[in-house]
Amino acid sequence: MRTIQCALAVCAIVFLGCPDGDELPGTTSAGSDTSTSGSDTSGSDTSGSDTSTSGSDATGDAASTATKVTVTSYILEDGTYTAAGTPLVFEVGVPCQTWERNQPQPDAGNPNPNHPHYNAATDVAFDGTTLTWTEFGPEHEDGVVGPLCESGTGGASKTATTDDYTAATQSADNKAYLKVTAVE
Repeated sequence: MRTIQCALAVCAIVFLGCPDGDELPGTTSAGSDTSTSGSDTSGSDTSGSDTSTSGSDATGDAASTATKVTVTSYILEDGTYTAAGTPLVFEVGVPCQTWERNQPQPDAGNPNPNHPHYNAATDVAFDGTTLTWTEFGPEHEDGVVGPLCESGTGGASKTATTDDYTAATQSADNKAYLKVTAVE
């Protein structure tokens, strides 16, 4: 099992917003985008540590031979895409990559704000413009999502591209979008 480290308040399955202080240093509006070169800090927004790797822009020859692809989450409000949370870095071909992120709002599984959610991804593939993966979670307990991923139980297909902002969920009230922002 491979671990992705991140501190995403906006994640590929549940995008509910970011607590104060969780925003990326830059913001992005429709039509332009800020490439980030960070690897993420797994887990919770309370970890306070980041692991960074430098990435190239998601274009050209690097994209076709990428082994790591960075996906940034964006919130769409009033026609503007704003980067939110810490990007996820997926490793192409590595099975069952897991991460933890901070969930800022209470939910059905935990009535407390700022509690952890755990996710995993497998079948990560990148063709130079489109990243696809199967995502598991969120789960409320550490150690649950890895076995789900390994068994292939309950995963959801996810996509992000270098060209467009892709809806993170198919719900009518979705305000969260994903975009490939760096490859290496």
